[in-house]
Amino acid sequence: MSEESESTSAALEDAKERSVLKRYLDAIILEGSLLVLLAFFFIVVYLTQPSQVQYALDFSATNLIETIPIFIVASLLAGWMDAWIDRDLVTRFLTGRNLLVGLTIVTCVGIVTPGPIYSIFPLVYVLKRKGVGSHYLIAFMTGQTLMGPLRIPLELYYLGLNFFIFRLISSVILGIFAGLCAYPLSARLDKALDEVQHRFVR
Repeated sequence: MSEESESTSAALEDAKERSVLKRYLDAIILEGSLLVLLAFFFIVVYLTQPSQVQYALDFSATNLIETIPIFIVASLLAGWMDAWIDRDLVTRFLTGRNLLVGLTIVTCVGIVTPGPIYSIFPLVYVLKRKGVGSHYLIAFMTGQTLMGPLRIPLELYYLGLNFFIFRLISSVILGIFAGLCAYPLSARLDKALDEVQHRFVR
C-alpha cells in the first residue's frame, strides 16, 4: 500500500512538473511568435517607408516609458487589495445581493476606477482570486472601458452635463447587459479563468 502511495505521489509530481514545463513552453512560443511578427512588421515598414522607422521606434519607447509607471502602480494596488480585502467580504457583498443590483454596483465601481484598460488587469486578477464571478468581472471591465473618472471633467467641459448624464446611464446599462449576457456562461468562463490563473500559481 505504501509503495502504491509513493508511486501515485511520484506520478502526480511528474505530471505537475510536465504541466509547469508545458506552460513555460506555451509562453515562450507565444512571445516568440509575437516577436517574429513584430520583426516582420518593422522590416516591411523599413522597406516601404524607411523614414517612418525612427518615428515608430520613438513612439514605442515613449509609450513604454509612460506605460510602465501606470502598470507598476496598478500592480501595487492589486497587491494591497489581495493582502487586505477579505475574500468572504467580497463574495458576500456581491453574491448576497440581487443579480441586477450586484451588476449595477460592480459596473459603477468599474466606471470610477481610474487608469487605462491595461492597468486594471492586475485588479481584475485579484478580484477573480477573491471569488468574484466572471459575469461580474465582465461588467466591471465594461464599465471601466466605457468611462473613467479622469475623463469626466473634460467631458463635462467640452460636451456638457446632459451629454455626460446620458453617457453615464448608457454605460451602466451596457455594463449590466454585458454581465447578464455572460451570466448563463459564467460556470464555463469561471473554469476557463481558473485554468489561466494556475499559470500564476508558484
